[in-house]
This record gives sequence, C-alpha cells and structure tokens, in this order.
Amino acid sequence: MTDRRRPDPNQTAAAPVTGFARAADMIARAAARPAEEAPEAASAAPQPPVLDVESMPWWQEAGPVRRSAPGLDEASGRVVRPAPEGSPENGTAKPHYHGHRQRLRDRLLERGADALADYELLELLIAAAIPRGDVKPIAKRLLQTFGSLGGVLHAEPARLKAVEGVGPAVLAQIKLAEGLKIRSMREEVIDRPLFASWQALMDYLMADLGHLRVEQFRVLFLDRKNRLIADEVQQQGTVDHTPVYAREVVKRALEHAASSLILVHNHPSGDPTPSPADIDLTRRLVEAARHLGISVHDHIIIGRRSYKSFKALGLL
Repeated sequence: MTDRRRPDPNQTAAAPVTGFARAADMIARAAARPAEEAPEAASAAPQPPVLDVESMPWWQEAGPVRRSAPGLDEASGRVVRPAPEGSPENGTAKPHYHGHRQRLRDRLLERGADALADYELLELLIAAAIPRGDVKPIAKRLLQTFGSLGGVLHAEPARLKAVEGVGPAVLAQIKLAEGLKIRSMREEVIDRPLFASWQALMDYLMADLGHLRVEQFRVLFLDRKNRLIADEVQQQGTVDHTPVYAREVVKRALEHAASSLILVHNHPSGDPTPSPADIDLTRRLVEAARHLGISVHDHIIIGRRSYKSFKALGLL
C-alpha cells in the first residue's frame, strides 16, 4: 500500500511562484549587478543633448532658460509654468507701437481730424498700404521732406518715391488722397455762379496749383450766368515760363460756347506778384477775346500760400 502520510501541521507550505514575483526578482538582480558587468546597457541609455549655445543660429536662441521638454527646467529639473503670452520670457513681447493705429482711429472717430497731428493723419493714410509695422517714421520723413501735408499730397511721384519707405502702395495712397481732395473741392465750384462762391474757387485753385514745381496756365470757361463750364490746362512749361497762344485760348472758348473767361496760372517761386510778361500776356488775351464778344473777368496768379488778382490790383 502506498504510504500516505499526513502533512506536518508545523510545516508551512511554499507559496507558488507567480509571474509578478519572477519580474520583481529579475529587477532586484539587475539592480544589484555592478555597472562594469553591463557596459552595453549603460551606454544604450539615452543621454540628454549637449547644447552649444555659441554656435546656435539666432532664431533658435530661447533666452536665459533652456528647456529639454515643455514645462521642464533643464538646469533644476523642476516643472515650470509657461510664460504668459506677450512677455519677453517667451520671445513674444509686443512691440511698442502695438495698438497705436487703433488708438489713432478711435481718436479720429470720436474727436475728428483736428485731434490728430499732421504726422498721425499721414500714419493712418499710409497704414492702408502697410498693414503691419510702425509707419510713424515714414510719415515724419515725408513731412520733413515736403514741409506740410499739402506738400506731401501734391509732391511729384518721383520725389515721393525717393523717400525711404515709400513704395508703390504708399505712393498710390498719397495720390488717391490728393485726387479725392481736388475732386471734392472742384465739385464746390463746378456748374455754380463763381462770384457767389469766389472763396471756394480760390481754395480750389490754391490746392490744385499752389504746390506745383512747374508753371501751368489754365482757363476757366464761364456761361452767361457766370457758371463754370470747364476748367482746362492750356499750357504747361518750365519752372518760370509757359508759352500761351491767344488764338488757342479763344478757339477753346468758342468750342465751349463760353461768354467769359478767368485766366489762371501759378508761380512756382511762391511769389504771386505779376511780372511784366504776365501783364503783356493778359493784355493780348483780352484784346483777342474782345473781338469775338468774349470778356476776360480776371487773371489770377497763384503763389505758394497766397494769390493775386489783376482786377483787384487795377491791372484789368
């Protein structure tokens, strides 16, 4: 018979070996093993990269704190909170002119154009051509070069483009503003009795001719009620001389069926005082028009900031 002995109650049964126990035993043995016994394992462990700050390109420089992982300070090993948006620490500091344009727009809408300086008005004009960046230096250079807002608006394109920062887009904005200004002022006098809106006429002529650098001769053609029929440039010359032919002026008056004329020209020198040549030209034009029943009401000379009237001077 088989000897079946009863188990000794004083003897403790061995615990079964589980997979977890085996893994724990292997980890303990590996930890107790000297480093020299596992050179390959030690070398296989990933090493943090060494950053050569001196040879890094400027766009990879991240400031005084280097991070090997998001939110981790490599030097101390501590988790740090990200710097707030717009702070110098994360390289996104807002420029000094941030919000400047909006503040100008708000002031313009709330208080009108008189609340803005000349260069600030130019800033808003140029901002339509340069959506981003600080345009204040361009506006100030334009005013310094041409002396005034009117000088900027009426400057020749070639001179405008010579100013640093003025490209085709900015040039187009300036010429657009000039065109809008002149056209709106012309609407105040066209097809209206000129002697009832004489100051509006002078303002229009000063705006259109006062800043020209070459001499221009124009004729305003009037109907029987002294309403403006047409405003035409007859001749344009050099800095101080424009050839005007009386026969051509009278011919255009007949084509417009005009009853009277107002002669206008500018002096690029800025001084509107009539010269002997101006007086002689006026005499010849008056005589040629008189033979065809056309009268010459006045001859206006436009200077830089003022004008002279032949009638007011007693020369007509």
